Amino acid sequence: MKKYQGWNIGTGLLTGLCVCGCFQPPPSATKTPVAVAPPATTQSPESEMSPEQVLGRRVRQALDLVDPQGAGRIMIEVHDGVVTLRGTAQDMRAAWRAVAAAQSVPGVHQVNNQLLVNTP
Repeated sequence: MKKYQGWNIGTGLLTGLCVCGCFQPPPSATKTPVAVAPPATTQSPESEMSPEQVLGRRVRQALDLVDPQGAGRIMIEVHDGVVTLRGTAQDMRAAWRAVAAAQSVPGVHQVNNQLLVNTP
């Protein structure tokens, strides 16, 4: 008889745990909902941006003015007034225009041209 008492106690505990687990609310019901901001449809005002972000935006605007179709293929990185242009340019003239446009933006101290020129 003693041999089966251990099994009965273990089985009873296991059954009790399973039954209690069935009555717990689902985990998602106990979590606090997280507010998610909708995607931005407009650009942030410059007052909310870092100086490097402001400079990067101004360089982007200058590139868009000189080559609206090609500017999207150029990535802009800014660090301490040094602008790095990466990506592709349609031809050598487009690359030179992009560099000149970046240099014309107030606050740009140097332009690092890493543009690749497409060859026919």
